[in-house]
Amino acid sequence: MKTGRSFYRRRSGFTVVELLIVLAVTLILTLIMLQLFNLSDRLARVQTRVSEMQQSLRIGQYDMVRLARMAGRGGLPSIQAGTALPSGIAVSVRGNVSGTGARLTPGDAGTPKLLEGTDVITLRGAFSTQIFQLNSLDKRTFRRWDDGANPAGGGSDADPATTTNGEFQLCAVSPAGIAQPLAPFQALIDDASTNPSGASLEALVLVSPLDPAFYTVVQMDPIHSTKTATTCAIGIEGVTIKYLTNDDARSVAYRALQPPGAFRMPPQLTSAIYVGIIEEYRYYVREDRADPTDPASDLVPVLTRARFYPGTEVAYQNNASNLTVDIASGIVDLQASYGIDTNNDGQVIEGLAVADRPNDEWLGNARIANAANAPPENPIAGKLAYLRISTLARTERRDPDYVAPVLDRSEDHSYAFDVPDRTNGRTDRMYRRRQLQTIVDLRNLS
Repeated sequence: MKTGRSFYRRRSGFTVVELLIVLAVTLILTLIMLQLFNLSDRLARVQTRVSEMQQSLRIGQYDMVRLARMAGRGGLPSIQAGTALPSGIAVSVRGNVSGTGARLTPGDAGTPKLLEGTDVITLRGAFSTQIFQLNSLDKRTFRRWDDGANPAGGGSDADPATTTNGEFQLCAVSPAGIAQPLAPFQALIDDASTNPSGASLEALVLVSPLDPAFYTVVQMDPIHSTKTATTCAIGIEGVTIKYLTNDDARSVAYRALQPPGAFRMPPQLTSAIYVGIIEEYRYYVREDRADPTDPASDLVPVLTRARFYPGTEVAYQNNASNLTVDIASGIVDLQASYGIDTNNDGQVIEGLAVADRPNDEWLGNARIANAANAPPENPIAGKLAYLRISTLARTERRDPDYVAPVLDRSEDHSYAFDVPDRTNGRTDRMYRRRQLQTIVDLRNLS
């Protein structure tokens, strides 16, 4: 016979101790899962930030390299006769800016602040438009005067050294039978007719058919230019472009980009075969702050592109927004180095060993590590063959659990632990960082 005691035991549940053990095991497993989830989330955030940083590097390098490859396009040389690098016409570099020079326009506090220790790369050339061809066999397509009046018979002034202005004619079909859309010139003429005071006074490079060394940079006069040309075949569009090379500030600045001489235009330039619209861009790292009113707030550096009228400190179209076109965020250093064939042997040698440094043909790296060599601001003779562009980027946010390796140098910029470098400080090393370097073949330069 079954007793009531046996029946009770068969229906009994878990004890309190057993429940506590189960609860503890469940809690431990939950904590482990949360830790794994947190680790996965952190890794995802880090990978996202690193990916964004690498994308900034690629975008910044792409933009600079694209224009650097075209530097000089249209007929501008790397340097002028009688001058030497690092100052250049098609390519120029301001190295390791500091003090009052750490402004887009050195000494002008009204222009954007540059991150100290970085470089400024200036590139000039016909970047956005094609190179237009004139019919150099027809003397009417290019003329130059010294009094503003059209010489009788459609000729040019007898004394080209006194030129102050002139004109040239372009057709929508080149002498070689290739289409050359005239929209860029037509748009400038239209804009000037509706807003004469705001006319865009472009820099034009005109190249002689005799020798590319004979060229000039003049100021377009869109107000007096027309969308017609007498030298074009019937049914073919044309434009007649007036130009100036007088003594106003803009013309003088443009003339500084042409071969030096006591003349407004090279005397040998009595006809022209090519014309291009010259642009100037400067790449720099802008020093922005998380709080613009607090210079001690977190640095938010941006790789920026500025457009000027060539050879001037005037923002393109007189619009200050053209000086602060953001290209890539998180860029904390921009460095450039010239590859110069100093001995004309067709090679550019980099001397990394101390014994090789006197023969180093890269201006701005190991060459200046030897005190016996000239500093980078001193001129150096030779053919400019390459431009090496190095950018250093960091992630958007710090990671307190991460310590980045100490950075030594990039080109001629040595990184230290002092505040102005903003590179190897304790908080600076909480950022993940990457460097990207590209060597650009300056194929458009003679």
